Amino acid sequence: MANFTWTPDLAVEAAPDYAVRITPTADQKEERKLISATPTRRFSLLFKVATEAVKDAIFDHFEGQSGPLTSFTWTTCPSYLNASGNQTVRYESLDCQPIPESVNLWRITAGFVMVV
Repeated sequence: MANFTWTPDLAVEAAPDYAVRITPTADQKEERKLISATPTRRFSLLFKVATEAVKDAIFDHFEGQSGPLTSFTWTTCPSYLNASGNQTVRYESLDCQPIPESVNLWRITAGFVMVV
């Protein structure tokens, strides 16, 4: 399991997502059942200005994990996300856009899902 060691400029956590099974009943109501008491935690990372070398390294990491297939350790998870230390996550998304009027500078966004 490879570590993700790059520090983003910004990292935010989406609202926890609880798995709930919703079953319609005969009297036009719904029955809801919690499938797991542990919510899915999702994180969005932003690298505002990344060099070509950082972009290539992050994309190599993404390829090394086969995209969202393999989990890895996120070693630079900010403490303000109420996550203790290293987090085991997998990719949910990765996007890269060139910064206009710059030479070899990139804006990178990544989405992680915590593995429980």
